[in-house]
Amino acid sequence: MDGKGDLHSQDHPLPRGVCAHQAREEELIRFTTFIVTTYVEPWMSAHCSTSAPATDLALLKALAAYRDKEIGRASGKVMARHMWYVSEELVGLSLFDEATVVEEKRAIVSAMQQRLGEKNPPRRADVALDAVEQRSLALFATTNSVGLVTALGAGHDFLNVDPAEWSGRDDYTTARRRARHLRVVNDFAERGVALISAFCGAITRDEEQRQHLLQVVERHRALYPCAK
Repeated sequence: MDGKGDLHSQDHPLPRGVCAHQAREEELIRFTTFIVTTYVEPWMSAHCSTSAPATDLALLKALAAYRDKEIGRASGKVMARHMWYVSEELVGLSLFDEATVVEEKRAIVSAMQQRLGEKNPPRRADVALDAVEQRSLALFATTNSVGLVTALGAGHDFLNVDPAEWSGRDDYTTARRRARHLRVVNDFAERGVALISAFCGAITRDEEQRQHLLQVVERHRALYPCAK
C-alpha cells in the first residue's frame, strides 16, 4: 500500500480468482443496471401497436444518452437498424396512442398533409444515433403516412379536424380500435437478442463470463414467464 492508499499495487496483487470474481460482479452490475433502467419499460410495452413508434424512438434516445457510453453505443447501433415503426408508413400509428399529446398529433397531421413522401419509402427509418435527440415523431411523417389511416378502413376525414376533437368522432374511434388490434410482429424480440448480444460484446468477450450474464437472463425468464 503506497501513500495514495493503493491496495492493488504490483507488490500485493490480488489472487487471480478474486480479480475474476470482482470483474464478473462488475459486469453483472452493468448488465442489470442497463436492463432495469433502460430496457424493461420498452420491453413491457412492446405488444402495443399504437405506442410502438414512440417506444422505439424513446428507446433509441435513451441508448444514445446512456451514461455507460460503451454499452450505449453498441446497443444503439443495433436498435438504429430496427426503426420500423417510425417509418413514413407506420409512424401514423402514434395518432391513436393516448400517450401522444395533442400538440404532437397536430404536428404529425401537418407533416402528413404537407411533407411529400418518397415514391418508394424505405421500410424502416434511417436515424443517426448522434442526432436522434433532436428528432420527434412528426419529423418522420409524410404524405405516405396517410396510407395507414386509409388502410384501417374507417375514413380519414378526422385528419381535417383538430386532434383535440377526435375522441368524439366515430371515424377516429373506429380507426383507433382497429389500430390497437394490429399485431405487432416479433421484431422486438429479435431486437432483444441483437441488443443483448451487442451488450455482452461490449462488456466482455470471455465466453465463461458471457454465460454468467445469459444465466441472469434465463433466471429472470423463469421468475417472470409472462413478462412480455
